[in-house]
Amino acid sequence: MCVAYRIFHAIGRDASFTFANAKRMRLISMLAFADFFLFLIGFAATLPVNAAHPLFLLCFTLAGFLCLAAAICCLVLSKLLRQAAEMKEENDLMI
Repeated sequence: MCVAYRIFHAIGRDASFTFANAKRMRLISMLAFADFFLFLIGFAATLPVNAAHPLFLLCFTLAGFLCLAAAICCLVLSKLLRQAAEMKEENDLMI
C-alpha cells in the first residue's frame, strides 16, 4: 500500500511517467508474485494433513489466481511505464 501511495502521490505532482514509478510498479509485481508463491506453499501445506476443506481450497485457488493476475498486470504496466518514461525523456531533451 505504501508503494502504491507513492505512485499516486507522484501522479498528483504530474510525475506520472518516470523511471521511479516504473520501478515501484515492478516492486508491486514482485510482491504479488511472492504472495502467489506463499499461497501455493500454504495450499501445499494443507494437503498432507488432510485439512483441505473444499471451500478452503476454493478460497486458496481464487486468492492465488488474483495474486497471479495482479502480478502479471503490474509487470506489464511496469514495462509500459518504463517505455513512456524513455519517450518522455527523449521529448524533454528535444525541446
